Amino acid sequence: MWPGYDFLLRVAELLGKKWVIPLLSVLYLCGEINFSALKKQLKITSKTLSAKLRLLNAHGFIERVAAGNHIHYSLSARGEKVSKILFSLAQKQVEGLL
Repeated sequence: MWPGYDFLLRVAELLGKKWVIPLLSVLYLCGEINFSALKKQLKITSKTLSAKLRLLNAHGFIERVAAGNHIHYSLSARGEKVSKILFSLAQKQVEGLL
């Protein structure tokens, strides 16, 4: 196989999990956001949101930022790059190129 094939498969598997793309999208559009705002935006249970945030954090796509008593989430550099690619693909589809 070509270099990067295994990485691409792992990323595709991660992105294919339920709630991952919507979560990345909200973080991409909103920037830094707290747990309750994410939950409200996505209309998702706390348990599911916590699990997805842990998953994305473990894979380096998001960062958990502590600010005093408050925890915020934002995209990491890797998450930003992936989100830009996803939005670019969506734009191409809207333009009829895909």
